[in-house]
Amino acid sequence: MKKTTLLIGLACSMAAATSQAAIITLTGANAFGESWLTAADWSNNAVPTAGNDYIADNEAVGGLFRSPSTTGQTFAGDSLTLLGYMHLKSANATVNNLILNNGGVINGGWSGSNGTTLNGGITLADSSDNFFTTGGPDTRTLTINSTIAGTGNLSIDSSDGGFVGTVALTNAANSFTGLLTVTGTGSLDFNYDHDTAAGLSIDSGGLLNLDQTLSFNTLSLLGNSIGAGTYNVADFTALDGSYTGLFTDGGGSITVVVPEPSSALLLGLGGLALVARRRRA
Repeated sequence: MKKTTLLIGLACSMAAATSQAAIITLTGANAFGESWLTAADWSNNAVPTAGNDYIADNEAVGGLFRSPSTTGQTFAGDSLTLLGYMHLKSANATVNNLILNNGGVINGGWSGSNGTTLNGGITLADSSDNFFTTGGPDTRTLTINSTIAGTGNLSIDSSDGGFVGTVALTNAANSFTGLLTVTGTGSLDFNYDHDTAAGLSIDSGGLLNLDQTLSFNTLSLLGNSIGAGTYNVADFTALDGSYTGLFTDGGGSITVVVPEPSSALLLGLGGLALVARRRRA
């Protein structure tokens, strides 16, 4: 019932914003060899085209949602909203207007390589919990070249506890401001100097390659809040030896910035909402 209500709400809001666009929903899971190009899996029985907005909730239809296995494919619709998750099945794919609303992107593995790249633009919907996952059962990389904007939360992890894959964020134009969490056996690598009003949390099993200059409004390590200041790996080790295993020392640093009072209030409210949502899950 909750996802049905959300789906109806999304369709209504999209219709109001883009009155000329049709709202197309995923009605069937992608079987082996199928992808977003499988016409029969969409509500209009046609492959995605410009002028339409698309909503995919693979969990609601009981299966997977995939990008094509042919490298270099671009999703043709005006937008793609994920309420579930998408498996990337080629070396690279592009979605120019990807909206994650309690959704995620997974390296689904493809023949010949374990690395895959997503290009385009991503928006993390308000009050949403989203994820990037490297997948398994082998060690894989997931590179996100897309710009990432929005206020939703984002988790980095690996779907297989026996392997540590790496999620690489590469776009210096990223502007997302939600909570970024590295958890499970997830490994995160920034390929640029990151500075937004986001918060960062690294949980047990998480790993951050600290080789850039990073800045966050809040920082939590193993559930412990870290005060304002600039830290390298040696500084974190001096605070608590158990923090050492959370980082690969690449000579970078993290600055924890004390936000303005109004911003701190908003971050606090966002954290309370996240806790409440997790308790209901």
